[in-house]
Amino acid sequence: MGNSLKNMGSGIFVYLMNMLFQFINRFLFVKFLSVEYLGINGLFSNVLSMLNIAELGIAGAMVYALYKPLSEENTEEIKSIMYLYKHLYRFVGMFVLVAGMMITPFLGYFINGEDVRHIQYLNVYFLLYVVDAGVSYFLSYKRSIIICNQQSYIINGTNFLKIVSTNILQIVFLVLTRNYFIYLLIRVLCTFGENVLISLIANQKYPYLREKATMLEPNVTSKIKKNILAMSMHKIGTVVVFGTDNIIISKFVSLAATGLYSNYVLITNAAASLLTQFFTAITASVGNYLVEKKENTDDIYRMYRNILFVNFCLYFIVSLGIFICMQNFMTVWLGKDFLLSRCVLLCIVLNFFSLGIRKTTLVFKDASGLFWKDRYKPLLEAGSNLLFSIPLAIHFGIAGTIIGTIITNILVSGIIEAHITYKYLFKRSVWLFFREEIKYYVILILSLAGCSFITSSIGEISFVNVLIRGFISIGFSVMVLIVLFFRTEEYRYAKSIVLGLIRKAYRR
Repeated sequence: MGNSLKNMGSGIFVYLMNMLFQFINRFLFVKFLSVEYLGINGLFSNVLSMLNIAELGIAGAMVYALYKPLSEENTEEIKSIMYLYKHLYRFVGMFVLVAGMMITPFLGYFINGEDVRHIQYLNVYFLLYVVDAGVSYFLSYKRSIIICNQQSYIINGTNFLKIVSTNILQIVFLVLTRNYFIYLLIRVLCTFGENVLISLIANQKYPYLREKATMLEPNVTSKIKKNILAMSMHKIGTVVVFGTDNIIISKFVSLAATGLYSNYVLITNAAASLLTQFFTAITASVGNYLVEKKENTDDIYRMYRNILFVNFCLYFIVSLGIFICMQNFMTVWLGKDFLLSRCVLLCIVLNFFSLGIRKTTLVFKDASGLFWKDRYKPLLEAGSNLLFSIPLAIHFGIAGTIIGTIITNILVSGIIEAHITYKYLFKRSVWLFFREEIKYYVILILSLAGCSFITSSIGEISFVNVLIRGFISIGFSVMVLIVLFFRTEEYRYAKSIVLGLIRKAYRR
């Protein structure tokens, strides 16, 4: 638990700093470059995520394969797994580079026809994105062994150095040159530098990684292949569901709309990344816990329910805060010209929550190695998202695109993940999950309405009033949680975590 708290604490610090730098960076970006360039950022990120399908979930399968040999300190097997990991990632890196270059001439098909003529050097900008993504695969695999060893704080440290150097250099050159090419080139160089640093740290901490590796046992190789095949399907589903919104908006709405939407996504992604630190920090601990408890499903299920409640509390509080504060904050930060409608904001918040509430189930499912059991889920995810998002985008614009993703999150991804986890890990009826989920969604929707009514009288838009709205939303959400759950075991577990963190901070 000590490493988990250390990992989570360092992760939270890094993401808070990242948020601060990104807000400053984005403010200057829209000041010196047009909103269409924001749209390019969002579009290219989605196109690259489509190319990253080539990763095929290799990282997830390899991380799972490393848990056992790391706990047993079986260096020979660790070397062999990492050797295989290296060669697979080299292949992926080459594929991303070559495929990216091949689709460059066809970028215009992803953008609304009117917008293409407004952007010069579109292909050059995209190639920088391709290089940034492709080259990373040649070194980034070594971070996995550090994470598996419950030392994510080391990765958080290198990430902090990258964030500071990237943003400071981008801000300076953006103000001096107003050149988007230099802006992207800095990102490429800093990403490469971070991966080199992680590789050097891994080699120093685990010197046996530089030794010659032997072939893996056939049974281990067979399990890895099976998990990669299952995870590859998951990768496809994830990319189609979460990596196509900007492409759909760029094509069926406009590049400018993609740029406006990207400002909101920047904030929700920053919040999600911050909350993800909790789940990243506990993933290795959950994996070890499942190995220790094995067939004791009662203890495993009890731990799951406790963490699921913490999951709900975190995303409930943040979702409420985003809904209450977002429009005012966006006006203070960038101006009224960068606002989306209140309806779109509601869709963004529900999408944020519907994705976040799945985190605990995914942690337990992946830590137990149940990749193969729901291997067909991603195909349903991908089909569902495209089936709903494209026609809804044509008729309802940005809101329609997001609604399609929400439908997929709740009715496809969430249901299948819960069914597999409850059936094969907890040995319980999945209706227990549905009952909890429905309760959580009802509480969220009623709370959004209630808190909106309370804050509706705060009319003036200012930074101080944004803070006031934030404090009201936090106080309201905490009060709701206490009133509704203070008698439950899950509430006592969450309370013990909070008090433990406070005591630890006080002792320091």
